[in-house]
Amino acid sequence: MTNKQYIVFLGTPAPHKGLDDIIEALRLLNRKDLRLLVVGGDPELFWIRRYAEHLRQIGGEWVEIRGYCPVSDVPRYLSVASLVVLPQRQTLQSMGQVPAKIFDAMAMAKPTISTTVSEIPEILEGCGWLVEPEDSAALAECIDWVLSHPDEANAMGQKARSRCVERYSWNAIETTLANIFDSFK
Repeated sequence: MTNKQYIVFLGTPAPHKGLDDIIEALRLLNRKDLRLLVVGGDPELFWIRRYAEHLRQIGGEWVEIRGYCPVSDVPRYLSVASLVVLPQRQTLQSMGQVPAKIFDAMAMAKPTISTTVSEIPEILEGCGWLVEPEDSAALAECIDWVLSHPDEANAMGQKARSRCVERYSWNAIETTLANIFDSFK
């Protein structure tokens, strides 16, 4: 593992989550030291197993798939990440969702790249990188920049952690919810 850099994707692998775009970006970069680590999804489910096999076929040596991950193991997988990439595609499925794993990456101060889908731009504003959905060339360029500028990437990860604590932590949400409920008294 020490000679490799890992892009980590946490979550259930599905076509609308842009994993094919990450693999195409890796193909464009053609770096032997770079791997996509996909963590999540129940391999007992037929559609997940089938999609994981598709990813292995198109990604070859660039893809490692770990399958289901208990929440308690998320920090261990994120600790090996050089960056987290969550490139949602613009679909009906993704327009109404924000990947929960974006907050795990932010909490662990991991540099994060995502796409301009749903509320992701607001969440990552000033503390992550955004590319347009399904633009593998722009994604490759962004991945290359982040990996080539580790000091800036780490600083951005720290900004993401600060934002996560400030806006999305249990304490922050508790205060927000308490204020909402207090307004009904």
